[in-house]
Order: sequence, then C-alpha cells, then structure tokens
Amino acid sequence: MSSSPASPLKRLWFRWKSLKLPWRRRWLAGSDLLGNTFWEFKDSLNANRFRRIVNYNPRAHYSDIHITPQWHQWLRHTRATPPSLTEQRLDLTRQQQLKQLARLADERWAAKPSFLDDPRKMAQAGPATLPRDSGGYEGGRAGEG
Repeated sequence: MSSSPASPLKRLWFRWKSLKLPWRRRWLAGSDLLGNTFWEFKDSLNANRFRRIVNYNPRAHYSDIHITPQWHQWLRHTRATPPSLTEQRLDLTRQQQLKQLARLADERWAAKPSFLDDPRKMAQAGPATLPRDSGGYEGGRAGEG
C-alpha cells in the first residue's frame, strides 16, 4: 500500500532503533505498509509488562489512518510477536482476492431472477391452457385409422 519501499538509510535507521539497548527508553517493534511505526517501552507502573504504542505516518491525514487487525492484536498484547511485512503483504493479497470473489458472487446473485422482481418486467410464458403434447392430433383432426 505504500508508494515506494523504504530507502536503505531508513531501513538502517529502523534496524538501529529496533535494538533493545539498556539505555533506550523505547524501541521499534516494526512498521506497517502505510508507514506507521509501532513502538514498545517499559511500563513505569508495572515493570513486568511492556507498553505498546503506534506513531502514525506524519504524511497521512488522520482520516486516512488504518491499523490492520494484526497490529491491533499486537498493541493489545493478544499477539506476542509483531507481524512481519511479508505477513502484511499476504493479508493484503488475501483481502483483494476476497473482494474479487465477493464481486463475482454478487454478479451471479444479480443475474438470477428473484420472486421480489416486478412480474410485468419478467419474461412472460405462454398461457398454461395450451396443450404441450398434441396427443396424436395433428391440425385439430383425429388421425385416421
């Protein structure tokens, strides 16, 4: 979803910030495809638990910010490890395939006639009183014989 991959300098900065060095107050856990960065730091009240936050992409408008379910799980300590970029890309392709399959299913559903449709717009069959089988009669006359 991001327009371009991270530059080598930015990747180096991400790698440096992700090191859990003793003097660091917080460290980088990862980033998503939209450019949001996710951070982890020690909680001052509970030393056994780490706090997790997200820093939104500064170039994105607040209404355009979207956090994926995988990152929501990580932020809420439901998931132990942060999602990788390949996992995020695979989830994005899965969502695109799901949208395409839903569109095809909607097209198939729309092509089928419905009982709720207006009967005047539906193709009318001939009257049901006409015999389909002539019963041996041709031209309204009984066969000789």
